[in-house]
Amino acid sequence: MYTYIIKTSHEIEINNYNEGLTKHVNSYTLKNEIKAATPREAVQKYFDEYLYYSFDIKNAYILHEEEENEPTNVLFYDVLTDEENNEATEKQRQLWKKDKLTLYNNSIYLEIFLTQLTTI
Repeated sequence: MYTYIIKTSHEIEINNYNEGLTKHVNSYTLKNEIKAATPREAVQKYFDEYLYYSFDIKNAYILHEEEENEPTNVLFYDVLTDEENNEATEKQRQLWKKDKLTLYNNSIYLEIFLTQLTTI
């Protein structure tokens, strides 16, 4: 079991089904310590235990897997949320598609670091 530090930066924008992202409304950052066997397990735990969003690594944009010479500890992930920053339900998504509800895009920039004890 290893200890990881995960830092996330969140950019919240209004997401109109027909027009896409239209207006930036909020930003915030978070940082937590996670104990896990692997970095990917740590990221999954972070989403489950701190962000409370569904997470599927297949839907993440992992920089170093897409482009050369990019950091190996970074990923991007987007979540469609309601006005309280909860993940949108299927019913909310259906209303949003009919332009009867405003939803938001939470664009997440995630960095993960492995902590190690050292001797002074």
